Amino acid sequence: MTLGGNSVYTGTATDEGGRLQAALGANSVANLTLSGTSQMSLKGRFQVGFGVDSSATVTVEGNAGIVKAGEWTSIGNSNNSTGTLNVKDNGTFTTNGDFNISDVDMSKGVVNLSGSGTITSSGQTFVGKNGAVAGGTTGTINQSGGTYNCSSWISVGRYNFSTGTVNVSGGTFNQTSADQGIIVGEEGLGVLNVTGGSVNVTGNPGILVSNAATANGTVNLKTNGTIVTKRVSAGAGGAGAATFNFDGGTLTAGAGANADFFSGMDTAEVLAAGGTINSGGNDISISQNLTGAGGITKAGAGTLFLNGSNTNSGTNVVAAGTLGGTGEVDKLTVNSGANVNPGAPLGVLITNTATFNAGSSLTIDLDASPDMLAAVSLTLNNTALVLNGTPTQPVYLIARYGTRSGTFSTPAPSGYVYDYNYVADGFTHIALVQTGGGSPYTTWINGFF
Repeated sequence: MTLGGNSVYTGTATDEGGRLQAALGANSVANLTLSGTSQMSLKGRFQVGFGVDSSATVTVEGNAGIVKAGEWTSIGNSNNSTGTLNVKDNGTFTTNGDFNISDVDMSKGVVNLSGSGTITSSGQTFVGKNGAVAGGTTGTINQSGGTYNCSSWISVGRYNFSTGTVNVSGGTFNQTSADQGIIVGEEGLGVLNVTGGSVNVTGNPGILVSNAATANGTVNLKTNGTIVTKRVSAGAGGAGAATFNFDGGTLTAGAGANADFFSGMDTAEVLAAGGTINSGGNDISISQNLTGAGGITKAGAGTLFLNGSNTNSGTNVVAAGTLGGTGEVDKLTVNSGANVNPGAPLGVLITNTATFNAGSSLTIDLDASPDMLAAVSLTLNNTALVLNGTPTQPVYLIARYGTRSGTFSTPAPSGYVYDYNYVADGFTHIALVQTGGGSPYTTWINGFF
């Protein structure tokens, strides 16, 4: 089936063995619209913008649908061609085989998904596929609504000189298979912008950013946008630039998330709008540094371990669950019902300012190398102290501080008292001191606190 000119289709058609090629000839233009309840079934290739220097647009609207059951799909299929696929209203587009959005060098391919439309791909999705020569391919997905489902790899910027961009501002963009994921910048330039809606990655690899030396991958997670994944990581050693920008959106760890949840980015910046990390009931870690002017909000059940020397200057808020780790954070606020448990699992969590609001808690593991919170400025507001283990040593250092206000709401365990001004190694600490283990003065004075 070859299309040229403008066509509006409202019936039902089945092509048993051929291909649909829109704009077959050089410099040709073709526009096909399926509307109403029209349905089209194809057994061969679906190629939009086939001819050199051609331009073709296929629109599926209303309750119409296209099912392609053979070979592959190419949106932008030839040198200097432009192909566009629009799926809107309640329209559907279903394809197997490779789904190539900008397939051949120097082509452009665009997929626009809106309304309650649905695109389903059981093959690999390539957004900007080939790129053997400078200029390569340029592929784009724009999703403002509806549902995109892919049960294989999604590669954004597949080969060198290719450029791929996925813009999600609404709806749900789903990678649904267990052993694949989304690659942002596989060998080329890849960008994932999430400004609304949700990107959901089921596969264990999660999101890979910049997967080769020639690659450049960027993820921008903005306000109202959500990404749910088991992992975010950079590609193999020697990979190109990998960037993840938090700018108001939420990154959620999916069920069964990798403990090494977020790692390997060349730049992981928390911009002024901040960002939320929801651990989703998992225990996950971020071992690399977070930079920028914003703060991170830790949400959801489970534990987030921050183990990097983080320099982001906004306030980091523990809104739910537990924050742990052995890294550094600038400003830390712990809300009611939330908890801080330094260590990963052992060690010191360092912060410039730490404010524990009423109803919050600090958990300390009493083991051979007890954990400790170190803060330049420490504020306790009716804060509970939770001790894991039974104290046996004469002294346990709970927190080190420069200035302090407030005390713990939890009584010291039997046989111990709190010393809020315990000096060790030249620093002032809050210490748990065995009765008789401190000086007579500290034993006496702590009876009043």
